[in-house]
Amino acid sequence: MDSTPASPRVLVVDDDPDVLASLERGLRLSGFEVFTAVDGAEALRSASEARPDAIVLDINMPVLDGVSVVTALRAMDNDVPVCVLSARSSVDDRVAGLEAGADDYLVKPFVLAELVARVKALLRRRGAT
Repeated sequence: MDSTPASPRVLVVDDDPDVLASLERGLRLSGFEVFTAVDGAEALRSASEARPDAIVLDINMPVLDGVSVVTALRAMDNDVPVCVLSARSSVDDRVAGLEAGADDYLVKPFVLAELVARVKALLRRRGAT
């Protein structure tokens, strides 16, 4: 019987293929099981099907933007921790993301080590690690 704990599952959502690949690679190397989506509608499907322990979510995406995704998740009583990534850095943008239900907001560009630390902190608060 394998007693190794399962790796935390993280859904990463970004419409930029280079950013998505970089995030996926970095999070996998940091010990996470990673699932990806390229738009907001796919993010909602994946959140329901994959049951991630956390979501890393871009704001600027086609179909549904990140704020709409967070709002929809919270309306469905999905309390998965969400870290928003965005090039939008104004206080109003950060407040809008957090008030929509995001648990954290990280402005692009960012350092991967900081994102990993923030995801781990979200998981600790949820009790998933």
